[in-house]
Formats: sequence, C-alpha cells, structure tokens
Amino acid sequence: MAAACLLLALTAAAPTSLALLPGLALAGFGIGMVLVPLTATALANMAAEHAGAASGVLATALQVGGALMIAVIGVVFFGALGHGAFAHAFASSLVVLAALTAVTAALVQLLPRAA
Repeated sequence: MAAACLLLALTAAAPTSLALLPGLALAGFGIGMVLVPLTATALANMAAEHAGAASGVLATALQVGGALMIAVIGVVFFGALGHGAFAHAFASSLVVLAALTAVTAALVQLLPRAA
C-alpha cells in the first residue's frame, strides 16, 4: 500500500489521469490482499459465542481508523493546498500516507504471534 501511495505521488502532476492507473491498480490489489483475509484472521480463534462481538469490534475499529486517517490526510492536504497547486497537495498527502502505512506495517510486526 505504501508503494502504491508513492507511485501515485510520483504521477500526481501527470498531464492525464491515465498515468494514475498503475498506482490505483496497485492500491486496489493491496487493499484486496489485506482486507479480505483480515476478517478471517481476526475471527479464526474466536469462540462461536463471541464471534459476533468480535466482528463488531473489528468493524468498529476499521471505521474509526478510517475516519481518523481521512482527518489526518485532510489536514495535510489542505495545509499543502495553501502553499501550492492541487498536484502538490495531492503528492504531499500521499507521501504522508505512505509513511504512516510503513509505520503501521512495522508496528504490526511487534504484535505477539500465536504459538
């Protein structure tokens, strides 16, 4: 996902939107590869009587995390928009998003592993 954000940032000032296609395709592929198995992984070792609650907590966490990231990236985008063109603000927000994605991926490696 971080690679997709960086690829999109590099093509932000492209003259046509067709140049954004590789980055968007990579982002879509990455989202599909993460979100689909995420539910199965989160619910894999859950007792049947707790599966509904666990699914609700997962859905809530995804929604809250998404809302917070939209707020953070919005602040970066509109902060950069005051200093330059739209393409500059778009690229700046994508670089920040790529960095946050890489930090999240590094932090996930610190989670305890099942034995």
